[in-house]
Amino acid sequence: MPDTGPPAAGTSPSREVRLWLVAANVLAVLLVATLAAVAASVSRAALVQRASDAAQNIAGSLQQGIGARIDLIDMTLRTVARRHAEHQTVDMAALDRLLQEQQSLLSGLNSLRYADAAGRVRLGRGIAEGSTLSIAGRAYFQQARDDPEAGLVVSEPLQTFVGNAWALMLARRLEHADGSFAGVVFADLTADDFERLFEGVNLGSNGAITVRSATLRMVARRTAQGMQTLGLGGDAVSDALREAIARQPVAGTFSARTVVDQIERASAYHRVGEHPLYVLTGLGTRDYLRPWLPELAGIALLALLLCLALAGATVVGYRAWRRGAALEREQLLRQRSEQHAAELHQLLTERSTMLDVLAHEVRQPLHNAAAALQRAKVALAAVADPVAEQRVQRAEGVLSQVLSSIDNTLASASLLGRAGPIARQDTDIDTFLQVAIADMPPAERQHVRIERLTGTRTASMDMGLMRLALRNLLANAFKYGLPGTPVVVTLQDSDDPLALLVDVGNTGPAVPDDLVPHMFERGVRGRHDGGPGGRGLGLHIVQRVMELHGGSAELLRNTPEGITVRLVLVQAPAG
Repeated sequence: MPDTGPPAAGTSPSREVRLWLVAANVLAVLLVATLAAVAASVSRAALVQRASDAAQNIAGSLQQGIGARIDLIDMTLRTVARRHAEHQTVDMAALDRLLQEQQSLLSGLNSLRYADAAGRVRLGRGIAEGSTLSIAGRAYFQQARDDPEAGLVVSEPLQTFVGNAWALMLARRLEHADGSFAGVVFADLTADDFERLFEGVNLGSNGAITVRSATLRMVARRTAQGMQTLGLGGDAVSDALREAIARQPVAGTFSARTVVDQIERASAYHRVGEHPLYVLTGLGTRDYLRPWLPELAGIALLALLLCLALAGATVVGYRAWRRGAALEREQLLRQRSEQHAAELHQLLTERSTMLDVLAHEVRQPLHNAAAALQRAKVALAAVADPVAEQRVQRAEGVLSQVLSSIDNTLASASLLGRAGPIARQDTDIDTFLQVAIADMPPAERQHVRIERLTGTRTASMDMGLMRLALRNLLANAFKYGLPGTPVVVTLQDSDDPLALLVDVGNTGPAVPDDLVPHMFERGVRGRHDGGPGGRGLGLHIVQRVMELHGGSAELLRNTPEGITVRLVLVQAPAG
C-alpha cells in the first residue's frame, strides 16, 4: 500500500489503519472472486443443461424413427409368417415368391430370408440353390426355435454370413399347422438403414449418434466424419452411462468422456420403444461451451475493474487521512470511515444487483422445484387435502411466472440477438400447440381453446423459438383478459404470402391507443405491469421470433370486447 509520509513518532494508528485496509481489500477481493466464480459456474451450467436438453430431444426423435423402421420390417415378417401358416406343407416356390414380393414392398430392405427348422438358409437374396449356409448356431434362431411366444426376436449386433457386414437380425418363428417349429423368416437392419435414419441430424463437429443393444454392444455409430466402424460389436462404454441406465432404464442424460474416441460430451439416451435397443446422442463439450469463453472473459474483466476501483478508493481515502492534522485526525478518520462505509454499501448494492441478474441463469434448481411441487400436488390429491393442494397450485403458478421471466430474459439476451439463420424443421402443428400450452400454469391450460380452420398437419419452423413466442402470447392474453374467460388460438392458411396464421385472442379491455404503436418494442409494459419480473420482454420476443422466421406479429383486433394478435409464420421466406 503506498505511503506519502512517515507516521507520527510514538503512535500506532497509522499501522492499524493500514492493516485494517489491507484486510478489507483482501476480503473484498475474495468476495468479488467468489461472485465471479459463481457467475461463471451458473453460466456454464446453463449451457450444459441446454446441451443436455437438445441431446435428449434428438435422442427421442431418433428412437421414434428407429422404432418405426423396426415395426415396418416386423410387419413384413408377420405377413410372411401368417401366409406360411395358411399352408399345410412348405411350398418352397410359393414361399420364394412371397419373400420376393414382400422385399420389393419395403424400400431399402437389404435381405429377407427363410431358414428351415434345421437352421439351413434356403431362400432369400444372395442364397443359391443348394446352399449350405446355416444359422443354427445363431442365438436369435435358437430363441425363435425354443420359445413359441418369442414374437419378434432382435439379435445382438453380429457380422452377417453374406457380406460380412455388421447388422441386427430381426426374426420371427414359422410354425406348421400343428404348431411345431418350421423355421424362421428373418431380415437384417444394416449400417445403411441407420445412415438413412441419421441423415440430416447435425450434432456439431464433435457430436456423435450411437445405437447400442440392451447389453450396450455397439450396433451403429455416426460422427461429423460419417458412419464409423471402430468399436462395432463391442460393449466398451463409460461408467457414467452404465450408472445412468441403471438408475433410469428408459431415458436419461449424463456427461462423460466417450470410451471410443475420448471426446467429452453432454449425452442423452432413449430406449427404442419396447425393443432391446438404445439410441444415444452426444454434443461435444467444445462445441456447446464455445459461447461461454467470451462470457467468462467479460466476467473476469468486470471482477478486475471492481477490484481496481476498490483499491483506488482505498488509496484515496488513506492519503486523505494522512494529510489531516493530529487534532483533526480522529474527526477525519470518522468521516472517511463513514464515506468508506457508504462506498462499501453502494458496492454491495451493485453486487447484489449483479447477483440478481445472474440468478436468472439458475434455471435447473427452479425446474427441480417445479417437479417437486407437481409430486406434492399428486400426493395431496391422494390424501384429499384441498387446502394444501390449492396452496401448492398457487406456488406452481408463481414458479411458472418466474421460469417464464427467466426464459424471456435469456431469449432476449442471446437466442434472439443472433444474426445467423434459424434451424427450421418440419414440425407437427398439434405437437407444437400441445408443448406450448403445457408450459402454462395448470389453471390457465384448461381455458385455452383451439380452433382449426386448416387441415395442414405440419409447418416449417424452429419449434423452440415458436414455442416461446406462443407461450408469451398466451401469457399476455390471460394477464390482460377477463378472469375465467377462454383464450382462443385459431389456425388457418394464407396463400399470399404462403404462411400458417396463428391468431391468439382473449376477452378483455383494448390496448390503449398510445401504446399500440409501441407494444412490440422492448421494455414497453401494460398499464398494470407493476409486479416483480415484469421486464417488458414478452411481445418484443414474439416479434423477434417472427422476424427470424421471415414473418411478422401484428395486432389484428383491438376492441373493448377483446384483442387478437396474429402470428404470420411464412413457409417460403424470400432470399
